[in-house]
Amino acid sequence: MQNILVATDFSTNADAAMRYAWHLVLPFAQKFVLFNAQEEGHLAKAAEHELLARQKSLQVLNPNNITIKGHLSTKPLTEGLLEAIQTEEIDAVFVGMRGLSAIEELLIGSSAVKILNEVEQPIFVIPPNMSFKEIDKILFANDLSKKYTQNTLAPLMQVARQYTATVRLVNIRLRGEQTDAEEEEINRKRLANYFEIEQVSYAFKTITSESVIEGLLYYIGYKGDHDMLVMVTHKRNWFEKLFGISYSNQLATQAIMPMLILKE
Repeated sequence: MQNILVATDFSTNADAAMRYAWHLVLPFAQKFVLFNAQEEGHLAKAAEHELLARQKSLQVLNPNNITIKGHLSTKPLTEGLLEAIQTEEIDAVFVGMRGLSAIEELLIGSSAVKILNEVEQPIFVIPPNMSFKEIDKILFANDLSKKYTQNTLAPLMQVARQYTATVRLVNIRLRGEQTDAEEEEINRKRLANYFEIEQVSYAFKTITSESVIEGLLYYIGYKGDHDMLVMVTHKRNWFEKLFGISYSNQLATQAIMPMLILKE
């Protein structure tokens, strides 16, 4: 992850997400792009001023001489964002949560779920007013029935290596679910091999629960020391299926930590 894009609406929460992103990627980023979309032409000038002000504030904290850019689009949000990602050759996208209502309520507006489905790059979702601290424990909610690739997990490995973090690989098994034990063991060994190659500390944990979200909330509350939650999407409508349920508010209000969404 060298080229980073942060979507902003210039709100307080967006600024907090921007600062979090900046400190997280400072050791390895080469380009840091602040993105805003303004379809109303008369607002573009004000948006340019806001982007420039934030560029200047980050430049003061730029010991590694990262290229800092503003990218203002006058196209519809999703179209403009996807275009910016391609133009700027973006490796990862950061967005902020609006508040404590539901994870779909992102700063970038009502098109958030569509954006999360359309964007192919890894997406970091930052809770409101989140201050950066060193990453020590990462919770990777995984499915041992799935075969993950090293390429998919590369952003997770990069963050974990950079901060010498331990990754807890938690498999949520639905109560009464029939599983293929042999397949799960093969996938577990494959994951372990990835982490050993990358020299990242890891540990496996399996939890049986009525639902994925319920199991996650239990484990998050039980440990209480995670600095980041990582998930991998397997289908384009994964976000809608996962968060468009009654547990969405619980996850947004109880799992108040940065999330990294990786794309398979």
